[in-house]
Amino acid sequence: MSWQVRKPFTLVTYGTSLTTGRLSAQWVERLQQALYGVPEAIGPVIVYNMGRGSQTSAWGAANAYLAANMRPTHILTEGFAINDSALVGGVPQVSQTDHLLNMASMRATWKAANPSVDITWQTMSSVSSDVATGRPNLANYYADEMTYAAAQGDTAIDNYLGPGGAYPGPSGGWPKPLSPALTYDGDGLHPLWSGADDTYLFPNVRWWARVKMAAYWGLPAPV
Repeated sequence: MSWQVRKPFTLVTYGTSLTTGRLSAQWVERLQQALYGVPEAIGPVIVYNMGRGSQTSAWGAANAYLAANMRPTHILTEGFAINDSALVGGVPQVSQTDHLLNMASMRATWKAANPSVDITWQTMSSVSSDVATGRPNLANYYADEMTYAAAQGDTAIDNYLGPGGAYPGPSGGWPKPLSPALTYDGDGLHPLWSGADDTYLFPNVRWWARVKMAAYWGLPAPV
């Protein structure tokens, strides 16, 4: 069978500025380029980066249909913990309860549009000590996301704590707290590529994509 007639592997990435990489890292674009060269790339690979900076899971739920409209075979999404957990007036922008409800809404939208779509939830980076004071429950939000993914039978990548298993990212995940030197202009929040996303996130998502591509096109799992 020729490369041209295989069904495309169509990936939507969804989340916050940590997904868009708009300030520095651009890991999604780097992933797309990397996937063209992996052994599992025997068919067309299409990647849509649909992250949006400064948004919470309420935005994610309201706009999930936009990702569905791209007709993806796979969705790699944040749960939006980084912004949901941020304190405004002393309370989180989105409560832990509503955080989970919004995740469920996103999932329901995607499954309604395509019941066979493969959904993966991933936790993201840690933050610096200064930023952590405004996100005291970030770890709990991330933990909720992993628990929710497991309950739904979805794939989960815990970049924050380190996913373990076959994933190549470092044991223990992101440094906690994150050095401001590893963030854009030292903002303590948005990771750089070098020494940050290239180390603690990218190896995991690249491996995840290889595994998913192999399963999608009926190839042996990568080793």
